[in-house]
Amino acid sequence: MQKLDNAKLRDCLSPAENGYNAFYGITQNPSAEKMHFHEYYQFLIIYTGAKHYMVNDNIYPVSYGKLMIIPPFHMHGMIDREKSPVYERALLSLTPEFLQNIGNRQLDFEQLINDKIASNQYCFDLDEESAAECKKLLAEVDVENRHANAWDRFANVSRLFPVLRMMLEASSSTYTEKRLTAPESLMHQILVYINAHYTEPLSLRQIAAKFGVSQSTLSHSFIQYAHQGVYDYILHRRIMLAKQRLYENIPLSEVAYQCGFGDYSNFLRAFTRITGKSPSAYRKELNAGGKTL
Repeated sequence: MQKLDNAKLRDCLSPAENGYNAFYGITQNPSAEKMHFHEYYQFLIIYTGAKHYMVNDNIYPVSYGKLMIIPPFHMHGMIDREKSPVYERALLSLTPEFLQNIGNRQLDFEQLINDKIASNQYCFDLDEESAAECKKLLAEVDVENRHANAWDRFANVSRLFPVLRMMLEASSSTYTEKRLTAPESLMHQILVYINAHYTEPLSLRQIAAKFGVSQSTLSHSFIQYAHQGVYDYILHRRIMLAKQRLYENIPLSEVAYQCGFGDYSNFLRAFTRITGKSPSAYRKELNAGGKTL
């Protein structure tokens, strides 16, 4: 079991070159988790340290063994964390290409997963035995995936099949209702409003006026709720959409416009600052890898 701080943990979560990665461990005294997104599928099993988890506009109560299935380009994160010194969870990260290929042309795992979450339901219940078995297998994958020999890679892929089976069985047999009271909170209403309008010109002043609060109250309360500022959240939503649009054969200036940036120079600066590469470089990598959505 690993005990990592947030900085070291970041590198453990994204898929390796083989298309998958796994993590099981405990983060000591975890800092607030910002809403974020990935370009791959993530299967998150929460054991301790979280109370509510959000995927897009949906909020779910969390207890031992909750399974979150998070597809690419979906904003997600903890809304409020338990007052606990540890955050224990297991993670499995898989690229779309890995899911398409692992079925050996006999089964399209990606489509199977997308069918399970087609109704925008992302939270499911693993029974206690399955949650414990997934923990054990993902911990083994976590350790063995640090080695490069072919046998370890084969052993890891063999471990992934029972994990995927248990997760897909859970998504077929259970349905977790969304929390009913959370969407009534003012900050959730504001977040949902931003999700619907982030490609439009938005300002702190305009949002505060629409919801009848002061700008200072909005700024402070939103940070407490989403663990990041209003402008930071809007920017990350725009960059998320931009990454999706860059899969398409449309001019970069049009991508900037569709994602709510006033001009290309603003888009270029923001995209490069957040991703570490320019939009053209990002698109070039997509084309070189033959990636599609």
